[in-house]
Amino acid sequence: MTKSDDTSLPILPEVSPTSRIVLTETEKQLIQHVHSGYPQIIIQKEFSGGFSGTRVFLITPVKPSGASDAKIVTKTGPADDLLREKENYEHSVVRALPFTATQITGYYKQGDFAALNYVFAGGAALGETVILEDYYHAQPANVISQTLDVLLDKALGETWYGQSQPLNVLFQHEYGRHLPAHDVLEQTVESTFPKGLAADGNRIEIRGVTGTYPDPLKVYQLLLDRPLKSRRSFVHGDLHVRNILVDAAGKAWLIDFAKVKERHNLFDFIKLETYLRLMVLAQVFGAFSLNEYIQFEQTQNAATLGQASTPPANPELAKAYQVIRTIRQIARKYMGPEPDFRGEYFTALFLYSLSMLKYFPVNGPIPTQLMFMTTCVLGQFIFDEHKKMKSDDEDKNPFQKEPSSERRKATPSGGISIGGSVDGSIIVSGNQNKINQTTYHGVQNKNAAIDEIARAFSAILEQASKERDGAKKEKAERLVRKLESEARKGDQADDDSVEGWFTTLSNTSSSTWQVAVNTLSKPIAGIDTIFHKAVERVRNEQEK
Repeated sequence: MTKSDDTSLPILPEVSPTSRIVLTETEKQLIQHVHSGYPQIIIQKEFSGGFSGTRVFLITPVKPSGASDAKIVTKTGPADDLLREKENYEHSVVRALPFTATQITGYYKQGDFAALNYVFAGGAALGETVILEDYYHAQPANVISQTLDVLLDKALGETWYGQSQPLNVLFQHEYGRHLPAHDVLEQTVESTFPKGLAADGNRIEIRGVTGTYPDPLKVYQLLLDRPLKSRRSFVHGDLHVRNILVDAAGKAWLIDFAKVKERHNLFDFIKLETYLRLMVLAQVFGAFSLNEYIQFEQTQNAATLGQASTPPANPELAKAYQVIRTIRQIARKYMGPEPDFRGEYFTALFLYSLSMLKYFPVNGPIPTQLMFMTTCVLGQFIFDEHKKMKSDDEDKNPFQKEPSSERRKATPSGGISIGGSVDGSIIVSGNQNKINQTTYHGVQNKNAAIDEIARAFSAILEQASKERDGAKKEKAERLVRKLESEARKGDQADDDSVEGWFTTLSNTSSSTWQVAVNTLSKPIAGIDTIFHKAVERVRNEQEK
């Protein structure tokens, strides 16, 4: 297999993608090199929803005889991320999870990007493999639960979560890292609920939904300062519904090991159920109302605490209820001799769900609304005794430490409008499977946002390729690729790196820099304000 920096001249295959798959020239070359030695490879499909600039493909290698070898999953993306994934696999995964993790067998680096191959033990059934997100929609709850039980308990539980050590830190240490700045949270809530939330002190009320809730933006700092006395172990770290592949036999396989590390041993459970809401329920939100969703969360939490509860009647929510119940029942086994869901699991889930608000520019309003409402109900269970705070305890409510900036003002008799009507039902328009989502700069989902980023940087890279000086051309192209890779990180982009690369680009190729300024000064879905501010600072500095 051709390795990074190999100076040999390998036989590169002809690449035959389906009509729906469009590759950049860099992606094509990466895939060719990581499959060198074959005369042809067929890209059968792309698994949806790559993150951080990655793409994942199902590929059939074709031998000289015309026969095909076993199918392989190939991933392309930023070289640093893929190298870290490869090293994590070699150090922490390959021996611990030989029958659950896909094997990484090839890696090729070209400039700032790379490709690697995943090989399954599933054999010919690989062609029917789907991501968990698609498997969820195609299978009943009991089948999904069985798949997750084998993965989370019998595989990961025995090798990772169960082999744990004491963890004594603040929640800030484990979950504070995911949260954006407080003003970002405020702006997101105001954008997501444009007609406002009725507020009274430390509590909020949502029109059409029964009851009041602890204001998540006024209580999260209290939770960050609480001690997390739990267990730590190796975790996957990015266990969402697109990093789990399920084969035709219903067996789950893990991909993407870039974030494998030791941390809170329940983090994988927290992330998985969060992304079931974010990626799965958000896509069928037209099939249920916000009020039904609130009741679903309340019932789910009550059942977790052993309180009397009735599963949701809505079929979409009933399915999610059963799957999340399975996740929590497995998590209970790894919480120590006295599981504390209210103090440990609910608190961690609250903070992580709240952190998902930072992805509003890419995800749009519907997933963000669900995440916020999840935190409202969790706050109710964390802070309100038996889900209701007695009136004489209002003054004892432990909402004493507030964020430094002011919370949004109450809106008299106002409410929120989701999908149009603000009558009591708050049912969002749409058919039983889809919802008419509000777009962000004309882009409805993360894949489309990534495409828009790619188009923007393609124009910049094209200008860099016109640089006549060979050394300057190579340097300018490298800087543009670094900037694109950083842009795909959204609000996780490093401000100093972005500004430094822009400055270097301006000194390397003035024409490329000017195209970059003109292009990135415009609103582009998926690109965080970090980029716009960096462009403006560098431009102002150059004009002095």
